[in-house]
Amino acid sequence: PSCPIRIMSRTARTETLNRFGPWRSALTGTLRLHATFSRALAPAFWPAADLLLRFWVAQGFLMSGAHRLMGAADATMLAGSLGGPGVAGWLNVIEIGGGALLLVGLLTRTVAAAMLALVIAGQLTQHPSDRYLLMGVLLAWYVGVGAGALSVDALLAGLARSAVPFAAGLLRL
Repeated sequence: PSCPIRIMSRTARTETLNRFGPWRSALTGTLRLHATFSRALAPAFWPAADLLLRFWVAQGFLMSGAHRLMGAADATMLAGSLGGPGVAGWLNVIEIGGGALLLVGLLTRTVAAAMLALVIAGQLTQHPSDRYLLMGVLLAWYVGVGAGALSVDALLAGLARSAVPFAAGLLRL
């Protein structure tokens, strides 16, 4: 039986690469330059990008919690679909408290897990939207990875490794 995937011979690869003609060296040089800059600049820019993403996700939850506190009808839809007014209080705790904790990067993984559950519930019970999906992906990222270098979690992790007496034991509580 013949294999459906054909392996290109060396001459076929050379012919394919030669189709770029005079642009080939410029293209490969540009790609190498991009890869070099990406590897060099990513460690410098990722903490700021992580902070901006956390701010964006947190502001969405803080705004939704503030709307629910003010009694906005569209903001109370999720509480109604999940079980009524008793649920609204817990939603406010997750949205406002979790949004504030995510904003500063404290207990990021735990808060992101609770917020992820809320986003999944919103996606399944309300109007499905791309924003819920994007928030879900970002929150799943924070559940798995945690906050970046510009967070209280990172500051506390550094404190646990320091020479401060009993710091590691206190942080385990």
